Amino acid sequence: MVWEEIIKKGIEYLKNKQYDKAIEEYNKALEISPDKEKWHINNNIGFCYLLKEEYDKAIKYHNKALEISPDKEKWQMNNNMGFCYHSEEEYDKALEEYNEACEISPDKEKWQINDNLGFRDHLLKEEYDKAIKYYKKALEISPDKEKWQINDNLGFCYQLKEEYDKAIKYHNKALELSPDDKKWSI
Repeated sequence: MVWEEIIKKGIEYLKNKQYDKAIEEYNKALEISPDKEKWHINNNIGFCYLLKEEYDKAIKYHNKALEISPDKEKWQMNNNMGFCYHSEEEYDKALEEYNEACEISPDKEKWQINDNLGFRDHLLKEEYDKAIKYYKKALEISPDKEKWQINDNLGFCYQLKEEYDKAIKYHNKALELSPDDKKWSI
């Protein structure tokens, strides 16, 4: 199908960080794709604008995608819009989007959203107890390969709270679990 080839071309431009060309291809695909695919294409356009740091445009396309996407995919747009709002320092809106994404996302994705909630909104807003709550939730449900980073984030929160014994405990756990090439950062 022609529209699928256009999308593949858009993906190649996206991979090569040629976001304007990717957007151009995705817009061509929007014109001729079946309705059931338009949510995905709008989401891709929104993602390109997110990477270009044009957050208003990104939110516009993610909202379009959200309106027409299958229910099982909606959490992705909420998560992306949360990132956009966070980047614009609209933390309350970001928090709303992340919470919505967490409510409707598949279980395997919830850890990442909780990690986002901890760092992007509460930690940056200096609400350390809330950040800790979300990090602990993320830690419970994250894949093993991600646990080192969440432990490190927990250690950082406790460090900022000046609870150094707890900070050391979590940083040590992060060191124990981290890949060798990440140990320097801990």
